[in-house]
Amino acid sequence: KSLLVDVFACLDDPDEPVRHATEDALNAMGFAGRAEVALLEQAMVGSAPHAKRFALSAFARDKGPTVTEPLIPTVVKYLDDPSAQARNQALAALGRYGPGCKAKALSATMNCL
Repeated sequence: KSLLVDVFACLDDPDEPVRHATEDALNAMGFAGRAEVALLEQAMVGSAPHAKRFALSAFARDKGPTVTEPLIPTVVKYLDDPSAQARNQALAALGRYGPGCKAKALSATMNCL
C-alpha cells in the first residue's frame, strides 16, 4: 500500500480541517502519474463521498487528467446532483473528454438547460 493511498483515504476523514489539508496536499502533488489517475478513477466509483467530489473536481480542471471513457456514465450522473458546483464540474469534465462522450452525455446535458 502506497503513501498516496493513505493520504487519499484522508479525504473522508470525519474532521473537516483534515479533509481540507488533504485536498491541499493532493493538489500540491498533482495528478500526472498513472497511480494518481488510478486513485481518482477508483474514488469516482467508490463509496467515499468527499473523495468522489475531489476526484470530480480534479477531472474538471483545465490542466487535470482527462476522465476515461468507462467513467463517463458516473460523471453524467453528477449532472443531476443537487450541488450546482458538482453539475458544473461534471460538465467541465465531460467537455474536456471531448466529442466522444456525446452519445452518453447529450441527453443528460440537455436536461440541465
